[in-house]
Amino acid sequence: MDLQLRISGHGLTSMKLGWTVDGTTPYEPYLVGRNTLVAAVARSRKLLDRLTDLQRRRADDQYPALFAELADAGADLSIALFTPSDGGDAAAHEVKKLIEETSGGRLLVFSDASVHVPWNFVYRGSDPRAFQYTPHPEGGATDFWVSLFSITTRFTKTRYMPDQPIPRHEFRALYAISEVELAAVIPSLTEDEIKALQGLLQCEVGHAKTLDECKSRWERMKGSDGLLYFFGHSDGTRIRLDRTGDTGELNNLKFVSWFRKEGAKPYSATISFFNGCRTLSGDGDDGFLTATAAPGFQGFIGVEATVENVFATKCAIRFLTYLCEHGHSVQEAIDLLHADRDLFPLSLLYSCYAHPHFRVSPSPAGTPSRAAVLH
Repeated sequence: MDLQLRISGHGLTSMKLGWTVDGTTPYEPYLVGRNTLVAAVARSRKLLDRLTDLQRRRADDQYPALFAELADAGADLSIALFTPSDGGDAAAHEVKKLIEETSGGRLLVFSDASVHVPWNFVYRGSDPRAFQYTPHPEGGATDFWVSLFSITTRFTKTRYMPDQPIPRHEFRALYAISEVELAAVIPSLTEDEIKALQGLLQCEVGHAKTLDECKSRWERMKGSDGLLYFFGHSDGTRIRLDRTGDTGELNNLKFVSWFRKEGAKPYSATISFFNGCRTLSGDGDDGFLTATAAPGFQGFIGVEATVENVFATKCAIRFLTYLCEHGHSVQEAIDLLHADRDLFPLSLLYSCYAHPHFRVSPSPAGTPSRAAVLH
């Protein structure tokens, strides 16, 4: 089943939801309470932050209890999404029933960034108390939407791009990672992960150690199809490459100002990856979704809650290897990340707010030599 949802602010107290199923005639849009949805989102995110705490303490035995709470919070998200405040019960009831009965598919959300919902963790089951956690991706998140759908969220104003691979010789990548943060995570990586990371950083344009250097190197790729990667510390509205901010700080206004496509190839496409705590939690103009929807940009990959630096780096290596070396699309790469047994369940904190079909032609030399890092 292919679902599309358009969600946008409607006045001060409501959100407007409009669903389309399998490309048929759209259902009549309906309104839901904004405050109710915001409260459900806040509860879910608070629980998601505890995932990293359990990982830090290696308290795997506590995952079942936490996921039971997440299922209950996910049910609250579902109630907030399917309880109309304007009498649109018929459409809400029918779509909810279709989701409860589906065996899976795709979900494409068009959002105006009024409220960022952690779509992966919406729960479809009628009784969250029946949820049973298992410590692997094949069954560990059953009945959460991430187990049902390949999920992508797009900003409503973002233009579409051609559904075809970007030729490898035209692709550019720029990685903003401070030397201090990189040196701190390297000792905790495997030999294969280090080799894969070194290979990624040696690409055209390459590694910038400060945001000033990143701005300078951007001039070499702004006319090309490419990837901007930022690794650091974030509160959802800004990201720092290190804890002190000595290497620079980036917010949505600076992103729009510094990384422009003016004078560049008009149809070039760039996606971004903000790899830091809560980079998906900023709502409205304070977040990165609107900033990465400017002309020539195709959204970003981000994180729903707090993440440890080493874990974040491992996730990035896998995702970027899938995307930049193996020829997978953005959507395929995020789905593969979610299915990775070594990284589950915290890999579910990563969400796709980028064009799902963004794809780079595979590297013939890179694919076999780096395959080991993914297993």
